[in-house]
Amino acid sequence: MLYIASDFDGTMTSQVGGTTVGSDFYNALFDNQRKGDYRSGTLKANALAILEETFGKGDDINYNHSLAAILIQKEAVVFFRAALQNSNVQVHIITRNREDYVRLLLKFHGFPDDELQRLTIHSMKDKKGVVEKIMASNDFTKEENRLLVCDDDQKDFDNMCNGAQSLKGTSRLRGYNNQPGTFRWATMQKEMAAVVAVLDLQKMLREMRERHEMLREMHGLPPIPPMPTELPQPPANHKPPVSPKTDHVPIAEKPDWRKALSINLSNYLTDREKNKRQYATHFFCIGFGFSLYQKQQAVCALKNALEGIEFSDLTTHKKALKNGRLGQVIKAYLKQNQCSLGNNPCVKTLDELIAGLTPSADNKPTRR
Repeated sequence: MLYIASDFDGTMTSQVGGTTVGSDFYNALFDNQRKGDYRSGTLKANALAILEETFGKGDDINYNHSLAAILIQKEAVVFFRAALQNSNVQVHIITRNREDYVRLLLKFHGFPDDELQRLTIHSMKDKKGVVEKIMASNDFTKEENRLLVCDDDQKDFDNMCNGAQSLKGTSRLRGYNNQPGTFRWATMQKEMAAVVAVLDLQKMLREMRERHEMLREMHGLPPIPPMPTELPQPPANHKPPVSPKTDHVPIAEKPDWRKALSINLSNYLTDREKNKRQYATHFFCIGFGFSLYQKQQAVCALKNALEGIEFSDLTTHKKALKNGRLGQVIKAYLKQNQCSLGNNPCVKTLDELIAGLTPSADNKPTRR
């Protein structure tokens, strides 16, 4: 079973709860509402008609209205309707807002009564406590039970996740803490469909096992022995045969020097880019040497040639490659490592490296 614990205002809608309950439009939906106490009044009998008159209804809801931030987002409507139509999903809305108001908005957006009956709305501040009750009233020791948490408020999100302590750090707990109105419900719906497909498969296998066990008992067949958890051990005096062809220690393959040098160049560039200045050396605000941009271009060209991605004229970058710490990195690597390239079994200088990586006019490699 997939359990969904979702906030309402700012999560399903685009406006945080404090702004919503303090608005004139919200309070106009209630009779005898005291200012500053959004729980004091009673929902008007014509509240649904007020919503439909203001925003339209059905496919004609005006999401461009100046007050439309209080409405449930289109993708959220699709997500929660799909969730409520699936027997492997249980939906809990945990909100500080009023339950009658939340149900009013859901009805306005076309949720039918049978789906609303499957929905549980918890109108309270203690969101951690609600999640703890959900965990306690359902058997989360079962591997197939999972929890999805959604809340725009960081503190409330953390509290709900803390209510599921036994699932923290596992793939069975998934959480989304986005800014109001930015939840990617369409993507979340695809993830939910994948989880439900796995749950359906697990349910089918469990029913098959139960049916198999019932038939076994009906026909008086012995139980199927469990699979061994450990491999059988050989006798104590058993000596495995030694093959002369394999009785040796394999020699570890040396890493490719091109890839290793490319990694060194990437590390250099990462360190260089930490210094946002274009020139590493300055004198009275005048830059000396080569700019960060020139070093980036030179390193990228050399890396592409080393990795066989793209071959360009490296001679145009030779001065930048020889300059400063970049030149030291390349020189030190070539000196300390056996680098063979073409007909040169031991490349030791940058000039030799560039010459070896520069293709001839009649044998120019193509981009891979």
